[in-house]
Amino acid sequence: MQLLPYAILDMDGTLLDSSGMWDEVARGLLAQWDAVYTPRQGDETMTMTIDGAAAYFVEQCRLPVTPEELARQIRDRARRAYGTIATLKPGVREALDLMKDRGITMCVASGTEKPLVDAALEQFGILDRFDEETSVDRNTAFRAVVEFIVREGGDRTDLEKIAALLTFLLEKVLDEEKGQ
Repeated sequence: MQLLPYAILDMDGTLLDSSGMWDEVARGLLAQWDAVYTPRQGDETMTMTIDGAAAYFVEQCRLPVTPEELARQIRDRARRAYGTIATLKPGVREALDLMKDRGITMCVASGTEKPLVDAALEQFGILDRFDEETSVDRNTAFRAVVEFIVREGGDRTDLEKIAALLTFLLEKVLDEEKGQ
């Protein structure tokens, strides 16, 4: 199978080690109102948008602030946290440079909001390696991948190769889980 000249990378956990960062952001904000951040809250808000998490915390913790104001504070703290808590994973810069040198078109697909993605990538000096940064939720990720490939001149054959690769990888993971 011929490799496609595209790389679509996730930011948190792939490019950056940001483990615990979002927990620290929430913990610090809730502490302003003497509210305690719990692991259960972390689990429940993990896949929420910032606006959704803000509304959740305002309601669950009965905070004396609007969801919109808390969302603004979350964004401000997250922007700072990408510079103080998160780190660039070892080898990322070199890998990105190698892909760029080989003419591979790269983009970041992240559930994190685009302004925060841009700020984080800029903070670590790697924003210029990417042709595009896209923030997507899990339900629209595939559509974003398809649109990106088509926009970069890909065609149905490229999409069929990706579908075949994803099917192969899924089967491999399932086989490994079954112990085969």
